[in-house]
Amino acid sequence: MEVHLAHHSAKEIRNRWSHTINDHLKLDQALTHHKFGKQALSRKVVLRTWSKTLKDEKFLLDD
Repeated sequence: MEVHLAHHSAKEIRNRWSHTINDHLKLDQALTHHKFGKQALSRKVVLRTWSKTLKDEKFLLDD
């Protein structure tokens, strides 16, 4: 069986990585919603998890 490896440009890799990270951030934010009751993630935990990992973090809204 022959395997063909895809070659991705540095820009494409960065874009895919950014998209994946943004998706995970959005999911964590959504999971803090009160509709999840006791299973909701703590907002503090999400903030601590993402602290110092985001670009331009100081410009993020409080919510």
